[in-house]
Amino acid sequence: MRYSQCRVRRFEGNFYFNPQPYSYEGPDTLGIRLNRKVSDFTSEYHSFILAYMKWRVKAWQAEHPEAPPPKQVILVERFFAIRSPQESRGWEGPYVVPVSRWIPELDAQKGAPTLESFDFNEQRFTR
Repeated sequence: MRYSQCRVRRFEGNFYFNPQPYSYEGPDTLGIRLNRKVSDFTSEYHSFILAYMKWRVKAWQAEHPEAPPPKQVILVERFFAIRSPQESRGWEGPYVVPVSRWIPELDAQKGAPTLESFDFNEQRFTR
């Protein structure tokens, strides 16, 4: 199964972006940059993200047939911050950063799947 796991990681690698702040960024400028990055990312990769989320839900439901379907599916970015050479060895984290959310119930109501992007300044998902 290593081959298939490798393929999954390669597919997941398409979703990576660096959410770490630059040394000159304050919280507001970081929020603005990340909002733009996540919005562009969600727009550009909408079909890939949605296909990935649907695949993960299907796999989860196969493993948990007795559980009700999820009300929401959230794509997150998980990362570790590696310390600089001047600091003690190691890393910090993992940090989990929300990126996009899909609400399957809305698909049935609207007839088309919709992804919401996370707004870092408001700390909530938006369309």
